[in-house]
Amino acid sequence: MRTLELFLFFSFCLVLASCSASSPNPTNQKPESIVVPVSVLGEVSGVRSQILQNTLNETISTKFRIVPQEKFEEAQESAFQEMDYDQCTEGQCFMLIQDMLQVQFLFHLEVVADGDLTQLSLKLVDLDEKKTITDACEKCTTIQLSERTRKLTERLLTEVDIITMDEIGEESQESKQKDELKFESESEKKAKSMDGEKWNLRIRGIYGDYSKKDLSIRNVSYALSWKGFGLGTSAFKQTMKSSSGNQYTVNANFIDSFIILGDRFTGTAGIGWANSGKAEIKSSQQSYQSEQVYGLKYFGLLAYQWGVFESMLGYQYLQLRYRQIRNVQSGFDLKNPLYVFGGLFMFGLGLEF
Repeated sequence: MRTLELFLFFSFCLVLASCSASSPNPTNQKPESIVVPVSVLGEVSGVRSQILQNTLNETISTKFRIVPQEKFEEAQESAFQEMDYDQCTEGQCFMLIQDMLQVQFLFHLEVVADGDLTQLSLKLVDLDEKKTITDACEKCTTIQLSERTRKLTERLLTEVDIITMDEIGEESQESKQKDELKFESESEKKAKSMDGEKWNLRIRGIYGDYSKKDLSIRNVSYALSWKGFGLGTSAFKQTMKSSSGNQYTVNANFIDSFIILGDRFTGTAGIGWANSGKAEIKSSQQSYQSEQVYGLKYFGLLAYQWGVFESMLGYQYLQLRYRQIRNVQSGFDLKNPLYVFGGLFMFGLGLEF
């Protein structure tokens, strides 16, 4: 029987490793963005304009995958054909091009020259809003303008909504442990005398919660195990409000599988698969939803048992991806998925039969 349990344990570890290797790494997935060719007003040479364009592309590519210029030009031509050239204002055309390419973010640099004075104006056009930041320089060389363009772009990139769930580790609450080294109670003695009659059946309830000003995370799990092997279910929810005022609500339900090792002090390792969920993104003007979720979570628990009861402390890390994010008003689907990933500390109680 011991050999069989060891065989099942190592088989479970192999499955866990293969799932981990095949799971997508959200940090390697960059969202797409459009970079419009640099606009020039005043006397700016073509060489200087191209150098600023190259600097802009290089800096943006650290956070985004840039749409090829050919695709942008095709979409721009289609926009001109769809509405009259005179009616195609900058804002209208940009929104139409974003809809055609299904890209959420668009960047546009405008260079204005008046004598020795040069102004850089960088715009970010989102589906919900538009941001503009500027910088001015007098008697600047091309190298100085290139460096200012880089800093201006990095500054704007820090204001882009990148939806991630910070790993909860620095602010974890330390459990207040009381003195548990007491003499064995009568229930413990009875439990010891009845070890041979136990069913090796455990029921567990596990809870994790974290909240601060604009972020709230909660996870509730229930699990049942027999002879060290168990199944369970988890419900995860995250709500977040971004700096731009957008409200994000993410729900996911998991099916969990785990293994328990040890006697009085036990360790638990497990993995969960997301089988359903929903994501909602709301702003003052737009609303998006998705029910197409894929994700995994990994968790570990340390438990101490006294009598038939046990207390647990553990940690989980999850990765979620929501696809087909649809605009509720227009029915338009965003091309880029929504990623959520991070960690959470948990505690729980259990009962053994």
